[in-house]
Amino acid sequence: MFHSKKIATIIAASAFSLAGCSPTPSSVSSVVKDFFMNISNENFEKAIEYVELKPKEEEERTIFMPLYELFNEPICGGLKDVEVLSEKDRGKYIVVTVEFVCNSGKKDMADVGLAKSEGAWRIIFTFLRR
Repeated sequence: MFHSKKIATIIAASAFSLAGCSPTPSSVSSVVKDFFMNISNENFEKAIEYVELKPKEEEERTIFMPLYELFNEPICGGLKDVEVLSEKDRGKYIVVTVEFVCNSGKKDMADVGLAKSEGAWRIIFTFLRR
């Protein structure tokens, strides 16, 4: 395990700066995987497409940089893969348990909430926890 509490704190703190929406894929697994892999690859513009509320353009880097740095610090060395281990339907949203697989071999898990918005699944920042 590397920093599961840190991941949850970073995502939850980021939620306060968000506003707006954009289209995303409809598969829960692909949304979660693409979101985190884009952050690990510093493709923040693409990562924004997967969140329920979109940050202002000038806030993209500030919001996603802490997760990028966490995934790319030496203990992780970047994300090799993101696996959705389970999905739980909670009515208005879905909770997925995600395993992060680092290039270094380290693994960590987090719960991620997603809500359907305009026909597509989007990550709910305030829900991510572990």
